[in-house]
Amino acid sequence: MRYLQIIFVAGDSGSPTKILYKDLFIKIVLLLWIASFAGIIYMKDLTLFK
Repeated sequence: MRYLQIIFVAGDSGSPTKILYKDLFIKIVLLLWIASFAGIIYMKDLTLFK
């Protein structure tokens, strides 16, 4: 969705890879997604509520 916003609102069409490298918001969301995915997969045995 962010990529589409950059293309249509900002008018910055081009390589998706270059836009990924430039846009801080996409980088932050991607890092949070990776962290949450890793947390779900590797910490599934951790029980917070007993």
